[in-house]
Amino acid sequence: MLKSQYMTQVVKTYKVLLDNITTNADKNILVNFGDTHQFCDYRDLIHLRSEIYMDKFFEKENPTIDFEKYKFVPESTIEGFDFYFYLQAITTLAPISYNDSVPPVWFYDDPNYKLSSGFVGSDIPNSVLFLDSYFKFDFLLDPISQKVLFSVALPLNGTMLQPNETPRPQINFTASTKTEIQNIYWLRKPQQLPNAVFTGGTFDLYCLISFFNSKTGKVVNFKRDNNLPDSIAVKSKYTVLDKYILYRLNYNDLTYQILQVDGSPFLNNKIKLYAL
Repeated sequence: MLKSQYMTQVVKTYKVLLDNITTNADKNILVNFGDTHQFCDYRDLIHLRSEIYMDKFFEKENPTIDFEKYKFVPESTIEGFDFYFYLQAITTLAPISYNDSVPPVWFYDDPNYKLSSGFVGSDIPNSVLFLDSYFKFDFLLDPISQKVLFSVALPLNGTMLQPNETPRPQINFTASTKTEIQNIYWLRKPQQLPNAVFTGGTFDLYCLISFFNSKTGKVVNFKRDNNLPDSIAVKSKYTVLDKYILYRLNYNDLTYQILQVDGSPFLNNKIKLYAL
């Protein structure tokens, strides 16, 4: 029995009739937010437009999927994420190191070296190309099919910039301002999805995290360990699984864990991920 203090308000129920070819994971809803990429202070507008489009899309009868959701919060031991870009030589672009013994930074001020983030000191924190960049969390039922169930985008001009703090490529769950990725909203009945496994009161979602740099136009993926991109380990042994992390949703207390893709825990409460 779920305890009442962990319950959240039931959101609207949307249902969609699936045909014999299209799966739930293939359904896409196009939401027009206009031409601007500025998301800061537009959360109410985004929410309103999303509701309107979803109401219109799911207005058909004969439903097969129940879209009521729970809100899952991180376990108290999870502090958040640190995203590390690697130091590289300016002339050759050769990767040198990840300095993960200190909190991550966006740029490195040196005439001979720079960070693979693509930013310099003058970009931070107010340049348009910096603020229009964003992290993206793609959630999947399994990493083999690579069909995205839902995504969460974190523009740098939004909640990732904490008031009166130096901008860093990190997410702090203990910060005064919560990011949109801190709480996970997911189905009350996940077993209704094709090929879903729901046993023991927990449900696993796989997550792929990337960063879009508006200055360079490049998308950077992250992995779980600090082997450099040009290392033998990465070139000879890495597979797509090395870029995933696992969210284990607990339906008994509506919390979640963030784990290695094989289900083992990370060594630290702050999840450290490394740019490829």
